[in-house]
This record gives sequence, C-alpha cells and structure tokens, in this order.
Amino acid sequence: MNKIELRNFGLMVGTFVGALFGLLIPWLFSHSFPMWPWVVLAVLFFFALLLPYFLLPIYKAWMAVGHV
Repeated sequence: MNKIELRNFGLMVGTFVGALFGLLIPWLFSHSFPMWPWVVLAVLFFFALLLPYFLLPIYKAWMAVGHV
C-alpha cells in the first residue's frame, strides 16, 4: 500500500462520512446536524494529508469488511 492510495482513501472516506452523516441524513430526516461526522472528517483529512501511513490499519479493516 503506497502513500498516494492511503491519502486518497482518507480523503474519500472522510468526505463520504461528512457528506452522508453530517449533511444528507440529518437533512432528509429533519434532525439536528451532529458534530461527530465533522470530527471524523477532520481526523481522516489530517492523517491523509500529513501522516497517510497511520491510516493503514483503518484501510485494512475497511477492506476486510468490504471483501465480506
């Protein structure tokens, strides 16, 4: 797994979490907008941009679930 793939993974998953759980679902169901998706997005973006190799365990877990 190289640095660019891990960076893309962190940016893509962070964007997905923020858009889906931070905007779309609360908007569709008229709920308040939660803070936790933005925290997850910020953490993933931080590691993706500065320390992409820290995302390797998360990537491996994500791929293990995806292969099931």
